[in-house]
Amino acid sequence: MNRISLLVQSQQEALQVLLPKNLSIIDRKTIRTERISDPIGRGAFAEVFKAEWRQELLGRESPSRPVALKKYDGFEALSDDEKKVLIKELSVMATLSHSNVVPLFGVCQDGVSVYVVMDLMHSDLDKIIHGNNSGSGDKISPKIIQSRTVLKIVQQISEGMAFVESRKVVHHDIKSSNLFARDSEMRHFCIGDFGLSTNVAESLSKVSVIGMRGTVAYMAPEIILGLPHGLSVDMYSACVFFVELITGIRPWANRRGLASLVEGGRRLPVPEESESCPSFLVDIIRRSFEAKPEEANTRPTFAEIVGLFHKHESDSSSERKEEKLMKLKEKLLEAKANDSYVYKATWQKLSSDNISGAEDVLRMIGSLKNTVEKTCVSRPYQSIDICNVQGLRAAAEAVAPKLHEFGERIAKECGVNSTYEGAPTKGSGRIEEKVRADYGGDIRCIVDAARGSIICETLDQLAVAVKILLEGGEGTYEVVRVKDRLSKPISGGYRDVMLNITIDSHICELQLHLASLIAIKSQAHRIYGMLRSVGWEEHN
Repeated sequence: MNRISLLVQSQQEALQVLLPKNLSIIDRKTIRTERISDPIGRGAFAEVFKAEWRQELLGRESPSRPVALKKYDGFEALSDDEKKVLIKELSVMATLSHSNVVPLFGVCQDGVSVYVVMDLMHSDLDKIIHGNNSGSGDKISPKIIQSRTVLKIVQQISEGMAFVESRKVVHHDIKSSNLFARDSEMRHFCIGDFGLSTNVAESLSKVSVIGMRGTVAYMAPEIILGLPHGLSVDMYSACVFFVELITGIRPWANRRGLASLVEGGRRLPVPEESESCPSFLVDIIRRSFEAKPEEANTRPTFAEIVGLFHKHESDSSSERKEEKLMKLKEKLLEAKANDSYVYKATWQKLSSDNISGAEDVLRMIGSLKNTVEKTCVSRPYQSIDICNVQGLRAAAEAVAPKLHEFGERIAKECGVNSTYEGAPTKGSGRIEEKVRADYGGDIRCIVDAARGSIICETLDQLAVAVKILLEGGEGTYEVVRVKDRLSKPISGGYRDVMLNITIDSHICELQLHLASLIAIKSQAHRIYGMLRSVGWEEHN
């Protein structure tokens, strides 16, 4: 073995001793040398390259994947501080497996150089917010970020930091250039660069004074003041980033003597409430900035932000549902108004085409109504024998044949094209619904379990039907209620005459329709049904 080989082997052994036990050592041969790009980033101690990693699974080569290589030239040549930064970052990242933390795949050596192999990100957020070359080498311009994406970034970074926080790790350098968009579609965001991170002992909430760590524009005041500090410094830095993200302005841009300003109590302005900064986020940022350096642990936690986001999403979802319901209601009521207009126009045409016929039928309906009201002073009720749904339906089915025979006879006397349609006995479910919703639980109020309709082609034919009922006589049943819905149409504009008649002491419903109006009813009744099902339609 030659001298250079011995040196490389010695350096590899020295590195392996320092590396955390759970960190993978990647074979350098699996990194495709011809696919290593020009540097896509530079740090204090290393350069970052884009490359491809060729993996094997069960002895078979898998498709290569793009990775980021953080290259340290000559591990042994690094200063003690540089070695500490490298080992610290590897040790921390090896313990942080979370969807919002940049994945660390392992380490490989190439001669005297050390490569940290990580997942390739599309771009850091500094470049996305302010413009520059992206991590993929593509030129990108600064962009206005949609409010929905702003909130997604805040939420995902908070989720990642809540995990970091739970592991008692202080990142110490949260800023836009250390936060990444994993894809160009801006759907997934990650935290990276843990070179300045510190572990906090389980039993402690603060770390010792260890000098100024981080970037001054994002740095918590307690670090600038040289005070003991802990997990809450990352919250302060994150809130500075949140302001940058919301406003698109670099924190403290072009300010000199920044450390002195922050030390003296100056803070960034808290953004106003907006779509990009809902009230709970305004409060988080304000509380973070207002916390005194010696009471920094009063700042919110990332776990609190995550909880507030879940509540915000739940509330927003409810608001969106309510908004959609209101739009649906608006459309349904608009359709109902259109139907009402069509009914009105159709009735006006019928009336104008046969003015005397319209006058006759309305006059006779009025006479029938007055006659009934003289003898029936209150609304009709079924007999006291009716005390449940089964009894009501049984009584209705018993009289239904007589009702249908009566209706068919009147339709025949009205003339050509007049018809009678007998309806099936009202179902138990609908009866129970009406009793509960409309009649306060009184089953005797249901007077339409047995029902039928006479459909007349003309106003003159309708007048014949009303006249038969008005004159009464043998074979005619007693009318106990009249609703003139030709003069006063029901909700939605439909016009007919609704009658209640008594057959063998059981009250039935008989409706008188005009064919041209009922032809419109099918579509309009669906609108009425939808409105009624959600309580947007008043009972008629």
